[in-house]
Amino acid sequence: MKMRNIAFIFIFSMIVACKKKEVLLTNEGVITGVNPCEYACVIECPCACGNYLFHFTDTGDSSNVIIDNRDTINLPLNTQFPVHITLDWQNTTRCGVKAIKILKYKLL
Repeated sequence: MKMRNIAFIFIFSMIVACKKKEVLLTNEGVITGVNPCEYACVIECPCACGNYLFHFTDTGDSSNVIIDNRDTINLPLNTQFPVHITLDWQNTTRCGVKAIKILKYKLL
């Protein structure tokens, strides 16, 4: 009887330890569109052509910010903006422009 209980506890512990845990994403926001080309793109900067414009919806600051790593987000070509997402992110600055780098995201 004791051996069966020990085996049961061992198997149960292995199942619980191996179960994937869902990672909660930090903030919610909206991709509002694509940053239009305001000037010729000489170097790849977040302020230049084609990066997404984004703003947070769950913080006090709802100003637009550039998403520096657009290639991380896979949106279909016919996407209708705005696109609501949850995301893990970090601040970044490149070419003198403040932007965010998306680490993980989930479309809502």
